[in-house]
Amino acid sequence: MAPPTRPIAALLCLWLLAPDARARADAPPRDEPEPKVGWATVGGALTAIVPLAIGSSIIASTEDVGRRRAGSVTIAAGLALAPIVSHLAAREWTRAAIFGAIPVACFAGMVALLEVQPTADVYGTRSGRLTYGLVLSFGVLSAGLGIIDTLGAARRTAERRPRLLIRSPP
Repeated sequence: MAPPTRPIAALLCLWLLAPDARARADAPPRDEPEPKVGWATVGGALTAIVPLAIGSSIIASTEDVGRRRAGSVTIAAGLALAPIVSHLAAREWTRAAIFGAIPVACFAGMVALLEVQPTADVYGTRSGRLTYGLVLSFGVLSAGLGIIDTLGAARRTAERRPRLLIRSPP
């Protein structure tokens, strides 16, 4: 059995990039341009809606277990990427990680569930169908909240800008 190289490579990349992130955190604040909140929100919404439409049409059009599984994974992948795309377009890197964590976990849960029980969407056991519905519901809700949170990006950017305070002499 070969040792797992992907996790080691990922940790190595994080270790190499971490000093650069700390150096940038100590840098003086710079004047950031206003994020394009509308485009970021539309991009995130489209990232969720297009795979949702494609995946649900795949699920509705076939009885083949493999294709239904592919449709479910397509839906979950789009929902996982939507808040990440939305926040990255608004240049909010940390919020992309925070609001993308739950949808990505739901995507991983969906993949794991369909590996264990490929027919969990319609023909599976009661607990499998319930888990499928809960994972999909949490994915939709958390992706939606992440996209909605992008609407506050302009306000947060304005709050981070340094302000010039002029005080009158006493």
